Amino acid sequence: ACWIDAWVFEQLLDKADALWVDARNEAQRMEACELTCQALDLYQGAFLAGESWNTDAISVNEHLHNRYFKGLYKLGDHLVLNNQLKEAQGFLEHGLQIDDCAEECYRRLMTCLQRLGQRAEALKVFERCRRTLGARLGTEPSRETVTVYRSLQVH
Repeated sequence: ACWIDAWVFEQLLDKADALWVDARNEAQRMEACELTCQALDLYQGAFLAGESWNTDAISVNEHLHNRYFKGLYKLGDHLVLNNQLKEAQGFLEHGLQIDDCAEECYRRLMTCLQRLGQRAEALKVFERCRRTLGARLGTEPSRETVTVYRSLQVH
């Protein structure tokens, strides 16, 4: 028998995704949360990071990366809806450790911090996003991210 973390990661997210869709009660939503948390804990970043020459590895890496962030956002949304803002904040911050160019993660973190009453911290997250995207990708934050930033400025 062989244990491959990428396969387990996908299996956990497959089960969680099915529960997120079909959850009829809080117990099922909690099970979806638990499975998602288990999967996210398995993800350690780039799949076969040293194999940048291997197109198959690149494809699998992108697939797993996208699954990680979809799972993260589902879990984060659930936590925010249930007013578990500190937990959501922790997961979102970890997501930015995985990929510091994940702009949607910055937006969600800014919104979460705003709901926690940490407006100054949310503004700092925008500045971190702006600097990181500029330095790493040579781009500015999207219109959606700027809109969240502006909403923080008026409050």
